[in-house]
Amino acid sequence: METEQPTLDPLLRAAVDRQLATPLLLWMAGHRPLAFFAGQALYLAAPLAVLLGWRDAGAWAGLLSAPDAMRALEAALQARAR
Repeated sequence: METEQPTLDPLLRAAVDRQLATPLLLWMAGHRPLAFFAGQALYLAAPLAVLLGWRDAGAWAGLLSAPDAMRALEAALQARAR
């Protein structure tokens, strides 16, 4: 089963516009080992998140549960910051 990818453009644009790209990159590097567990927790919370109005929880769970997802997210943020 393949999950859809969440749209990262609004998140990346907001981080760059607010000059938070570097702090976000440092935070992601420090929390990279926990990304898989965060993704699994989002899989558990996705039904409740949908009821509360956050429809992308399943997509984010799939992204965070992927083995190299944090590295890809960091690369996208670095590319956007340039």
